[in-house]
Amino acid sequence: MSYEIKDATRQSISEVQSWYTSEKPAVPRSLWYVGKQEPANSLRAGERLHDHDAELKAVNALANAIVKAWPAANTNDAATWKGIASGFTGQVRLGCSQGPCHSCRWVIRQISSDMPNVTFYVTYAAKDVNRPVTQKEGTEVSLYGEYGYKMAKIGELKTVWGVTVQNGTENGYIVPAEGYPKDPPGGEPVANFDESSIG
Repeated sequence: MSYEIKDATRQSISEVQSWYTSEKPAVPRSLWYVGKQEPANSLRAGERLHDHDAELKAVNALANAIVKAWPAANTNDAATWKGIASGFTGQVRLGCSQGPCHSCRWVIRQISSDMPNVTFYVTYAAKDVNRPVTQKEGTEVSLYGEYGYKMAKIGELKTVWGVTVQNGTENGYIVPAEGYPKDPPGGEPVANFDESSIG
């Protein structure tokens, strides 16, 4: 994840690049962003399987950074939090190794709704072992099951899907090369992120 956001007075916070996995690092849960339970029609209905997912951690890390930079945001009042969050402008880039699950997408939409003037760019691999999907360039797609976004569009090199989320609304976009998910330093490579393996 990387971001740069600022308020109306031009006070800003930014992160060049931070990495999260389901195992590490630990990120304190913010008050406002929690994932969804498994849907009623699933085999594990009501369970919380995604409370440690990387995307959830990234959103909570951003919320925690906001509270640190703007102490007034450290509040239990939802209206106060949303009033502060709605004043931000900027962008957040979230590169994922696979299509985000229903729970993570819910959290991304939540924070996007609270920060309607911030654009969230979400990118992820166009194909992995669990979601064998390929499409022609520029076409809209719906990835396997509850993963991915209906409006995602395949990039010109057929390696990533791209979605912008602004004010809780998702739209597909063609991902420029500099927006592709990067491998974490010293960690496992992004799974199946190999141009030669993409159909």
